Amino acid sequence: MNRKADSTKDKIIQSAFSFYDRVLFHKVSLSKIASRAGITKAAIYKHFKSRDDLERTLQDRFFEDVASAVKAASADRAGHSALENCILIFCRNKEYLYYFMSMVPHFSTVSFLNDLNEKSRGGIAWLDKLFDKTGDIVSKNLYEDIVFVAGTIILFQSSRDYAMRRMNKADSDEYICDYAKKLTLFIRKGIGHDLSHTGMQRLAELDVLCRQKQLLPEPDSIIKSVSSIIKRDGVYSVTVDAVASEIGFVKSSLYTKYSSWDEILGNLIRKEYLQLFDEIRKNLLHAENSAENLYIIMETELDYFIRRKEILSVFRWYQIQNRSDFLSEEAEEDFSDFYAFVCNSDLIEELPDFGAFIDPAKTLISWIFHMPVFLLHDSESRGSTEESIHAELKDIFFLMECGKKLS
Repeated sequence: MNRKADSTKDKIIQSAFSFYDRVLFHKVSLSKIASRAGITKAAIYKHFKSRDDLERTLQDRFFEDVASAVKAASADRAGHSALENCILIFCRNKEYLYYFMSMVPHFSTVSFLNDLNEKSRGGIAWLDKLFDKTGDIVSKNLYEDIVFVAGTIILFQSSRDYAMRRMNKADSDEYICDYAKKLTLFIRKGIGHDLSHTGMQRLAELDVLCRQKQLLPEPDSIIKSVSSIIKRDGVYSVTVDAVASEIGFVKSSLYTKYSSWDEILGNLIRKEYLQLFDEIRKNLLHAENSAENLYIIMETELDYFIRRKEILSVFRWYQIQNRSDFLSEEAEEDFSDFYAFVCNSDLIEELPDFGAFIDPAKTLISWIFHMPVFLLHDSESRGSTEESIHAELKDIFFLMECGKKLS
């Protein structure tokens, strides 16, 4: 990371990565990449056979640099733990985090870790413990730890950057180090509710109470189409033309009710969330303490999207954007009302300090809603059964509550 651009080819690669200062949902044109590299578009083809060749090179460079950085982070430097060093890596090299997030859903955690293991050539100790010689996972607990840590870092980092952009705040290494130290402490300690009355038997009881028996209305054809395109072709392929073709509509007919594409998606997302929020409100009546409030929210959301897997990719896409500016004022009010309702349920008894810029209450609630979708999306790539996904959610719940003692 932080390589010198010693050649024109390196300048092109660095120029392409430089656009990933946030999650991208469209391909950056070669003209823009060339302009930022200080060359002509034609000059790119002297170093890359095609656009696909450049994309493959970016992916290779990503894995090589991340593997190198993670190997270095595993050794204690300047008093930082390996976990803290990993957080620092992605704070100081945001383009790699957002490049990975932009590739969703084509990158799964398993494929990412396999590629990282291959590029590291056996130099990362915990990866050696995770896979056997054929590349199969042999440590379920370690894998769940990684999913927990990865999902947490992704959500908190994107929340931090989004807040900084909205406040027009410049970052600094002092801020980054403070944030990395505090997030590491939070990952290790967890939320810290009293779990003396919330064991596996009680969680099993809550599962029965939370899982809906009633049928939900069929998802809108537009949101199903968007999700199908994302899952099949990636977010770069989601266009109004593609959606209209997928559902057999004339493009202009999509605008009969709404004035823009953002408004269409925003209203459909709002509709789904209102249904989910309604289920959560009802299920929270079964909670006897704050820890159960948290688990019920996660279990209800997991159950909701298991029953609506055909729209899961849209909500994975929505959550990783960490933005709400395309939602209507009405939708914002609905979300704010539900946020206030959740806060009043004593979900979070003590708010930790995550450093400058982050609203701890909103970030924690976003994290709680993020983890079930992150887990479910990841489990789809592994072909997990519903039973195993629910079991994994319980393990993630205990990690969120009690933390994880990582080096």
